[in-house]
Amino acid sequence: MCTGFWVGLFLWSVKDYTQLITFDDSFVTGFLLACAASAASFLGSMLMGDDGINVNHTVYIERND
Repeated sequence: MCTGFWVGLFLWSVKDYTQLITFDDSFVTGFLLACAASAASFLGSMLMGDDGINVNHTVYIERND
């Protein structure tokens, strides 16, 4: 998440040198872009694992005591 934050802030800072993204010069916009990149990084890590898409199977065993 930390790397996503700094990548988002970096992309906001180089916006004047590229036509890839266009945002205003507000520091609030930079902070929100960094937070959005961090959230995207978190969601990506929750959805993907080392073996591909992260699927957890839960088996419920009914016990008769």
